[in-house]
Amino acid sequence: MISKQAICVLIACSMLSCSTKSLSNKYNTFKQNAIYNIACFIGGIAYSNYSAGNYSKAIDAYEYQIRLLDTLLLDLDDLSKSNTIKTDYALSLNNLGFLYSTIGELAIAEKHLVRALEIRKNVLGEHHPDYAISLNNLGSHYSNIGNYTNAEKYYLHALNKIKEYSGENNLDYALCLNNLGALY
Repeated sequence: MISKQAICVLIACSMLSCSTKSLSNKYNTFKQNAIYNIACFIGGIAYSNYSAGNYSKAIDAYEYQIRLLDTLLLDLDDLSKSNTIKTDYALSLNNLGFLYSTIGELAIAEKHLVRALEIRKNVLGEHHPDYAISLNNLGSHYSNIGNYTNAEKYYLHALNKIKEYSGENNLDYALCLNNLGALY
């Protein structure tokens, strides 16, 4: 027979174990939120450096931001946050791809722009404005490298998507139409 003292010790140990798990979960959530906030801050630094023409610093910052977001995706407790992180990840890839295109690193740029498009398609779907923006960005990339067949394909696809979700009276539609016009 188990004594009352042993039962009390078991109950206390059980409560301590639950309390430790609760603290551990709260610590993980806090840590993940902190990493996410730092990644967003780093993205702002990257954009500021890009705007100021400090491309090497912008590249370093975007790559660091992507590593942080990648770490978060691997270590995520709350799966409801994963789509937000994935869309931010795609935005960072897109920005980094655009930056690499600006400095003439076209193969690296294409890799990042294609990956951003894939993530946006999988997470947001083909009827989301960010997906159409990625299509337009890839069209611009292909136009810049002289691959006019692919550029036209992506511009037309982007125009159709933008028209589906917001019609023709839209700034994104006008921008994409302008890009297509410049291609011809």
